Amino acid sequence: MNTIVPKVTTKFTCDTCHKKITVPSEGFVQWIQTDIGKMRFSIVHKVKRCFIARSSDAELSTMLSSTGILHLDSWIDPTMPNEYAVTDLESYWEIRRRLTYPLYEEAHLYMQQAIQDGFLNGYNEIMQYTPDTLQGIIDYYS
Repeated sequence: MNTIVPKVTTKFTCDTCHKKITVPSEGFVQWIQTDIGKMRFSIVHKVKRCFIARSSDAELSTMLSSTGILHLDSWIDPTMPNEYAVTDLESYWEIRRRLTYPLYEEAHLYMQQAIQDGFLNGYNEIMQYTPDTLQGIIDYYS
């Protein structure tokens, strides 16, 4: 079976204003240390009303490039000295999925509802993130 895997999105939803970021150059990935090892990650517009001052950030376009995965990996690599080392893996994996999993950015908007409704019952930790499953969530809830 030849399945065409969709590309990772370049359109995101701003976590502050909830409007679309249609071009990666209009966005940031920002992270705020909320506690030792705890980070709150978000994808936001590069405008003052969305962007939180005194956060750490990277250009969304950089995070979508080949060096973006290096940023992501450095945050959890125990062999690298890193002031941004992440121990809050739930937050880390959510931003990683949004940036790297095809269809996840759109599907994540409906994920909690899908879980509550039992849409993912019987799905293992891999199946719930496949393009077919994510497309099914999008189709059902959007």
